[in-house]
Amino acid sequence: RGKLYLRSAPSSGGKSRQMVGDACNIAYPIRYDRNKGEWVSTGSCEKVLYIMTEQDPEEIKTMILAYLTGYNEEIFLYGTYGEEEMPRIKIAADIMEKFKDNMLFARIPDPCSSVVKNLFRKYSIQFGVNIFFYDYIFSSPAMLNEYRDLKIREDVALRLFTTTLKNLAVELNVFIMTATQISNDDENKDGGFRDFRNIRGSRAIVDLVDFACIMSRPSVEELNSVSGFNHCFGYSPNLVIDIFKNRRGRWNMVRIWSY
Repeated sequence: RGKLYLRSAPSSGGKSRQMVGDACNIAYPIRYDRNKGEWVSTGSCEKVLYIMTEQDPEEIKTMILAYLTGYNEEIFLYGTYGEEEMPRIKIAADIMEKFKDNMLFARIPDPCSSVVKNLFRKYSIQFGVNIFFYDYIFSSPAMLNEYRDLKIREDVALRLFTTTLKNLAVELNVFIMTATQISNDDENKDGGFRDFRNIRGSRAIVDLVDFACIMSRPSVEELNSVSGFNHCFGYSPNLVIDIFKNRRGRWNMVRIWSY
């Protein structure tokens, strides 16, 4: 608590999907384990507020169903599930209903500091929420209008907004996870380590967070560097996460390969 975490990714890089998965892992104490073929306890059951900027709750619900059941989200999007999948889906729906007070949603399509402050304080004080997931940081019309009289640049506005999130984490003693988009990922063809230089909008955002990483699809060169992965596990990684900031942590400049 009191910390602000940042996970960046390219557009359509899975930022929201990963964030929903993290939120579900904290909010729901049960999920289906495909490897074991049974429902298992995750050991966590806490209140979470997931704040959307561009999505709506219906989009999130299919991701939650996919998380709880272990089925690919496509079967819910296209309605291709049948009688075989229904028992597990029904159990997942019961879990969502039973723990609905743990997984809370709010939507701010045009965010600014004043709106965010009121929302975080409301859910922290009135509902006892200590864990917040804020979809991602971007320069909205309301944010730019809020700082209009100061005549500041867009990157400075983004820094001030991030400062608001960090201050809320400290003031309310809560954990906040957020995200940003990255730029120039297509230029990273040599497989170099991604860091603050890839953050879109304002690199100063990274200065304020306690933990920062970049999630991306690996390049051909990067996959070649871990060619033994396929030999050991039977498939190649399709995701790489570069952790470049870990305040007060032992490990830093770490690369995580995953599938």
